[in-house]
Formats: sequence, structure tokens, C-alpha cells
Amino acid sequence: MNRLLLFLLSLTTLASASLLHAKPLSISLDVDATQITRKLVNSRLTFETSPGELVLRYPEWVPGVHAPRGPIQNLGGLRVTDDKGQTVNWERDPKDRYRFLVDVPKGSRSVTVAIDYICSQPSTNSNGVDSFGNSFVGIINWNTLLVYPESHPLAEVEVTTQLTLPNGWKLGCAIASNQDDSGIWNLDTVNIEQLVDSPIIMGENFRSFELEAADFPKTNLHVTSESAAALMAPDETIEKFGKLASEAGLLFGGAHFEQYDFLLVCSDQLPFNGLEHLKSSYNSVSERFFLEEDKLKGWEGYLLPHEFVHSWCGKYRRPEGMLTHDFHTVKDTRLLWVYEGLTQHLGEVLTVRSGIWDIDHFKQLLAGKISYLRSIRGRQWRSLEDTAADAYHLRGWSRSWSSLRRGQDYYNEGLLFWLEVDAILRGETNSETTLDDFSKQFLGANYPGGEVLPFTEEDVVSELNKLLKYDWEELIENRITNTQESMPLDFVEKLGYKLKYSSEPTKAQKDREKDRNYASALDSLGMDVSKSGTVRSGLVIDMPAAAAGVSPGMKIIGVNDRKFSLDRFREAIADSVVRGKVTLLVEDGDRFRTIEIPYDGGLRYLELERDESKPDLIEAIYTPRLES
Repeated sequence: MNRLLLFLLSLTTLASASLLHAKPLSISLDVDATQITRKLVNSRLTFETSPGELVLRYPEWVPGVHAPRGPIQNLGGLRVTDDKGQTVNWERDPKDRYRFLVDVPKGSRSVTVAIDYICSQPSTNSNGVDSFGNSFVGIINWNTLLVYPESHPLAEVEVTTQLTLPNGWKLGCAIASNQDDSGIWNLDTVNIEQLVDSPIIMGENFRSFELEAADFPKTNLHVTSESAAALMAPDETIEKFGKLASEAGLLFGGAHFEQYDFLLVCSDQLPFNGLEHLKSSYNSVSERFFLEEDKLKGWEGYLLPHEFVHSWCGKYRRPEGMLTHDFHTVKDTRLLWVYEGLTQHLGEVLTVRSGIWDIDHFKQLLAGKISYLRSIRGRQWRSLEDTAADAYHLRGWSRSWSSLRRGQDYYNEGLLFWLEVDAILRGETNSETTLDDFSKQFLGANYPGGEVLPFTEEDVVSELNKLLKYDWEELIENRITNTQESMPLDFVEKLGYKLKYSSEPTKAQKDREKDRNYASALDSLGMDVSKSGTVRSGLVIDMPAAAAGVSPGMKIIGVNDRKFSLDRFREAIADSVVRGKVTLLVEDGDRFRTIEIPYDGGLRYLELERDESKPDLIEAIYTPRLES
């Protein structure tokens, strides 16, 4: 009887210990952002603990940037005290700079960690997850202001946040909040993963729009800027963003959130960027985003649609190797050709369907993408999958020979892959099955349970095979996992188009060159040159300019015996039809050189030309669904 009693008591003790461990850890987070105008933010985290070693971690792998680059270098202070107000010593793990070892003294029941964070000095990989501030605008990414106990799963760490802003400022965030009589903002309690997934924008000039979307959850657009005039968005532009939400609902068959918040900063002082979140997105564009119509025709036009699509592709459905339940486990990013590539494609689909871009403008941009990607010679030694596996090393641009190194090509070459998938689905089924069907079934809000559903490459293939029995594995092998001697272009024919050269650039190409102060000779000499005469990084090693001895970074000071200018550079290429060459006088470090480029092809710019013998699948894919 005594043994049985002891056994039952031991079971009770174990169960109690288990329940105690399962109890969520509650953190009280107080953030003082009143000095964000001076590029400083202070936070205090208080939570219960026990005596002995406490291991704290600063977020390293912050979702969205696909890199172990949490901006720990910007800490301006990290101090720990116990519940008696006594300083608690800590030291950094010598083998892991994001890991702090804290010696909690006997008798202590809680600790407070005070963090001082220096804003507005991001690294190449931390732009989207850093904090920024100036005299009028602030952005807080919560990962910059907190540490968390290593011993607790993030889903079990609940955070109750209080935030103090500069006087008179307003805020936008996906987490519900209210301002009390003292001016402090109180945010709803969420777990630490949800907090980090919900950045905040704030500012002296602030405006919120509720977008009108058909059969879709409430969608808000919050805008802040240094300029009050920058918030005067035209009604037709706001209407287009409402259509974006409506078209997304039709594309995915619904939404997995009750409310979505676009957070938009219009500033020429803060870095341009965008980052996806489950129920919101952080977007930073130029100050005159709403005031100049041409702003919507470039990258700023598709930024919000791209980050919006990520709520389904990347956040709701996430590659299995990228779904970790902490901020320090290494992520497997090889499926970024789905996470980012499919998002890039569907984002541009929605950009056109919502009326932000017109179809002709899109076709011109598509031709430009093909021209650029066709010039990439790095595909001969590294696959598209490898650019995804090595994503964060490729985020920073290569100053020389970028065509050999490759960049984050899984975005736009991933887009072309999914465009080809849609063309195959439509072509093999007489357009009865499309990528819209895949988007509804694979990405749509059709799954019960949690907020994230992981997937593998096998899952992608399986879902495609449900729509159409096809050798998708071979297509992925040829386009994604294998190296290539040259870029496959047969998808253009499947779409009902041909490629041709024109002696005149498209309007989109002209606008791009004017906006970025350069001249493109990528399709002729295999080079681009900036307004200053500097040869840009994307020089193609086996095309005429590089073959004649031109190198990245050279400065062109003369062309065909005349002083260099962009117009004279273009004129010299046009004259090559008669002269049979282009002559450059270049400054190469401390040396001057004359380089003759044998070439007689004149100006050449890639364009898409309609093949009337085939169905126009581009028109079919990008036609608004609201109209039907």
C-alpha cells in the first residue's frame, strides 16, 4: 500500500512539474520611443525567473530577411537587474554572439532587462527588421528591443506591451491598441512571435484609410511621412488598393485573417524597403509616392501587392525548412523560388488586375526582366536553387561582374518559372485549369488550426499533379535545381509571344534609364553605363564590350572621339551599323586607355511580339477577375 501511495504521489509531482513548465511565460515590455526623433529607443522587459543561470537570446534569424542578421550591433546598452534592483552580471557566449548568460542571484524571483537601441543604422540584411527614426517619422521592429529566455518556446512567451510616443504622434500596427489618459499606448497581449511579426509605424503626420474591398476582411492603409502633403492620396489610387484586396480574395478564395493593415512610410530620408507579415506589411517608399503618377509604374507600384501576397505565400504557407519556433535555429532557404518567386509572380498579377499597372506596361517590364536574366552567366556554375540556399550572401550587390556571381535571382527567375507553370496548365487543359486554381488550393484559407502550415517541394509537386498530370519534377530540375548553359526561353512561345529586337527602347525602359541615370546596352554591347561614365557591374563577359577589354568600374570619358554623355554613348552604338565599331576612351584607375569594340549591330532592345497563331495567355492571366 505504501509503495502504491508513493508511486501515485510521484506521478502527481511529475504532472505538476509538467503543468508548471507548460505555463506561458509573461513578459511586461515597456518601450519609450520619445527619443526616436534622436535615433534612440529604450525598452524594459520584466519577467519571472529563478536563481541560477538564465540564458537570454537576442533575435538572430528574424523572419522575412532570410538571414542570421538580427541587428545586434546597434545595441547601445543591455543591463539586467533583479527584483531588488541589484545589478545582475551577464556575459556573452563566446561561441554565439546572440546568446547572453545571466547569473541570477539566490532569492531573486524576477529580472528586468533594460535595452537601449540605436536606430537608423541598418546593415545590408537588416533594413526590413531594423528600427528607424527622425524628427517626423518612426518605425519600430520589436525584435530590436527584446531578448527572450532560451528555455521557453516562443509560442509560450506572452508579451504585454506599453509604448510611449513623442507628443502628438499617432501609430499604425496590426496589434489592437488603445491610448490611456496619460498618453501611453497599451497593446493587446500576444506571444512573442506575433509581436515580432507586427511592426509599428508612427509619426507626427499620420493618416489611415479603410479600403473598400468586396467580400474581404477589413483592410486598412496607414500612412506617415515627414510631409503632410504626402498623405494626400488621390481617391483613384486608394480605389486601386481596395481593388487589390478584392482581387486577392478572388485569387486565394478568401483570407486567413480578420483584418489586414498596410503600413506605409513615404520618406526620402529612410531606406526604401518592404517586409511581409501575416496580418500586415511594412512598406517604405519615396515621399511623393501618392503625388507623382509615375511612382506607381516602377517597383513602388508592386511593393504593396508583393508584400500582401506574402501573407498567403511565405507566412501562412511556409517552407518546412524555414518554419522554426525560435529566432536562432538556422533556416533552410532553398525553397525561396516558391516563397519569393511565386509571390513575385502573383504580386505582379494582382498589380495588373487591380489597375495599378496596365497590361502593356507589364509586358514592357517583362521583356526587361527576360533581357536581364538572359545576360546572367552565373547560371552556368550555380543553379537558381543555389541562389536561394545562399540568399543572404547575395542580398548585397556585387560591385564587379555581377553577371558571373548572380544575385537573388529566385525572385524574378522564380516569377518566370511560375508564369511558365501557368502557361502549361492553361495550354494542356484549354484554360480550364490555371495557376489561380493552384493558388486557391495550395495557398488559400482552406486549412483548420494554426496560423502557419509548412510545405515541402514534394507538396508543391503533389498539388500541381492534382491539377494536371505532368512531369513537374523534370521541369523543376531543369529550371531550378540544375545549372544551365543559357536561359530557357520556350515559355515565351507557350504564352503566345515571340522575342524580337527593336532599335528603340520601350517607354518602360526609357523611364527606367531616366529615373536611374544610366544607359543600357545590355542587348547590344553587353554593358550598362551610368551618367558619370562608370561601367556598371552587370558587364557580360562573353559579349562585345567585355571581349574587347572593358571592365566594371572603368570610367568612360570619351566615345567615338567626343566627350562622353549618355546620349553620345547611345549615338555611337547606333552609328556602329556604319562604322563597324564603338571606340571608347576610358579612365582605368591611374591609366587612360582607348578601347575599340568590334560591333555593327546598332541599338538593340528586347521586346515581346504577339504571335497571333497562338492564344494570348498573358492577357488571360492578367485580366481582372472582378470584371468576370
